[in-house]
Amino acid sequence: MMKIFNKIIFVLLCLLSIACNNQEQKDADQAKTDNSINSKIEKVEVVSPEKREFVKKINIVGEARPNQVVSLRAMENGAITRIYKDIGDRVKEGEVLAKLENPAISRNYHVLEAELEATKSNFERLNEIYEKTPALTSLSQVEAARADYKSTLAQYNASKKQLGFLIIKSPFDGVVTKRNVDKGATVQSGISNPNSTILFEIMDVETIRVTVPLPESDYRFVKPGTPVTVEFPELPGKKYNAEVSRISGAMDSGSKAANLEIDIDNKDLSISPGMYAEVTFNIKSREEALSLPNTALAIKEGKKMIYKVNPENLVELEEINVGIQGKNYFEVLNPDLEESAKVIIRGRNQVNAGMKVEPIKSGKNE
Repeated sequence: MMKIFNKIIFVLLCLLSIACNNQEQKDADQAKTDNSINSKIEKVEVVSPEKREFVKKINIVGEARPNQVVSLRAMENGAITRIYKDIGDRVKEGEVLAKLENPAISRNYHVLEAELEATKSNFERLNEIYEKTPALTSLSQVEAARADYKSTLAQYNASKKQLGFLIIKSPFDGVVTKRNVDKGATVQSGISNPNSTILFEIMDVETIRVTVPLPESDYRFVKPGTPVTVEFPELPGKKYNAEVSRISGAMDSGSKAANLEIDIDNKDLSISPGMYAEVTFNIKSREEALSLPNTALAIKEGKKMIYKVNPENLVELEEINVGIQGKNYFEVLNPDLEESAKVIIRGRNQVNAGMKVEPIKSGKNE
């Protein structure tokens, strides 16, 4: 009985020894595997920023507008007695377009003209007597005559100016584009009645302003002086090389676009206001702008980022400001990004910030 018991104990001890040996072997194998994994360093392909020139073309539809436009109303009530210009006529600044008549204004002018002559004569007579024989007239009489004369002169000048308002003149060089009245028509003053009849419309079209709605996304690329090419579908074969003349400093709250204007010489009047224009903006990058391949760009939480490898071969993330972006490369606007920087273009999906990597220089920027 004792012999059987001893054999059982021996077998159990043997099994326990075998199990312990197997576990030690497994632990050793696992340790080797873990060490192998921990010792593995990801290889990543990197490039350095290169200097490159970018050209971006933006195409936007605009509209031709006159350099200046004015709707002329009468400045005094009156009846039209003469019309000198009609639609299509070219006029110079100050040229007479029409004449009005107002009997009350004319009568008041002639009355004041006569009064002015009388008060002036009276003042000059009293002043002369006072200077030669002061005993015959008093200083107060002279001063009263002087005041009467100056008051009448002021009224006369105002009446003369009022009479001049009955002559309708062009405020600048241009073309008559509308004539809304005929001879004999009575019109009201546009000063006292804003809804009075518009007599003429004058446009300055020797210079055309092409207005363009510049989208918010392109606003940062365009400034006064940016070269443009303008074409009008109604003028096939004609191409105008110009530059941006002015940009409004604010975005329209509805369209999210800024108003932009381009001045074009139109001495031959070939461009008519209202024509649609096809405008191409030719935008160049900064001189010797740094660039990176588009494959270097990553999006993290809505921000554009790049993965860099620092001198210790550790991965760093940096937010990147993108300028002009082409088919294969983009302009780098970060002023502190150096040409010697190592930027990952392949393998970044296998790494995270802070990981140690083995950077492999790419044969060429792709």
